[in-house]
Order: sequence, then structure tokens, then C-alpha cells
Amino acid sequence: MKTKVLFLGFADLKIDLARFADHDIWTMNDFYKWFPGLKPNAVFEIHREGTLAIAMQQGRYPGDYKAKFNESGADIVTRFSHGLDNEFIIDESKLVLLFGEKFFVGTFSYMFAMAILQGFEQGYKQITVRGIHLDRKTEYYTQIPGMLRNIDEARQRGMTVDVPGDFEFTWRTLAYQVKEEWRGIYG
Repeated sequence: MKTKVLFLGFADLKIDLARFADHDIWTMNDFYKWFPGLKPNAVFEIHREGTLAIAMQQGRYPGDYKAKFNESGADIVTRFSHGLDNEFIIDESKLVLLFGEKFFVGTFSYMFAMAILQGFEQGYKQITVRGIHLDRKTEYYTQIPGMLRNIDEARQRGMTVDVPGDFEFTWRTLAYQVKEEWRGIYG
């Protein structure tokens, strides 16, 4: 049983995944576009199908995303049924009761919540974050305070959180400047 879980985003496509062989790999959304052939343990897709349709028009989710998800063999963690194999619909109301509404600001927040909860059941002791940069030039910038709340919550519950380089320092420096737009951002 692995005690580490890698949260894999798409901001750094040069990640040497072999370095994380001792981790379960959790990723999100259209991972197959960015990491073809990846066989993650879990894929988090928290968006409604209408949101996905818009993203497809913008070049995201190429091909038949449902077939790609099903072919991955991963557990698909979602808030709404997409009719997928291995689909696991999270009970968001329970998660909000446990962590509070402001905990959930992006897909990675659901990853943190599940890792914290499964950490007790499956023995996860470390969360490694790679490819999630929350760059100032993107919409994700407003999620910095939420990411810091997620990191702090995991650490308060006894988990180690490994964030690359100086990202955490930069996020903590910038957090006070960020106007959060978290309420209801995912419908």
C-alpha cells in the first residue's frame, strides 16, 4: 500500500513521473491530452457536462472524454454523474460539513479532501503537488488562498504536503492581494 499521493496538474509537462513510482497518481479533467498513456489511480472531474461542452469548444477534452476516462481504468471522482465506469460521486454536502464551504475552490480542493479522508483509511501520509501553479496570469490565481487553506488543513491533520520549489512561499506572499471568487464557482 502506497503512503504517498501525487496531485498531478498540467502546468509542467516535463515532470518525470518515474520519480513518483512510490505514489498513487491522482489527476484531473482532460489529463489524457497532457499525459497520453498515463494510467492514474484516480481522475477528478468535478464539472457539469455543460461546462465540459464549453471547454471542448475551447480545445480542451479532445475526442470522446468518456471513453478516455473509462479506458484509463482509474476511479473517476465527480460531483455529478457522467455515466462513467468506475464513477464515484462524492457527497459534497458531507465534505462541506467536514471542511467548510471555503475549503472548496477548485478541483485540487476535492483532491485534498479525499486524500485527507482516505489518509486515515488507506494510510496516506504525504501529498505531493506537481503541475498546479496557480499562475498570476490565469483565472486560477484567485484560488491561491484556497490552496493554502487546503495545504494547512492537511498539515493540521498530520499529513506532509510537498509543494515544488518556492511556490508555497510565493502563494503565501501573494495571498493577501487576491480577491477570492470562490462561492459557487462550480455551480
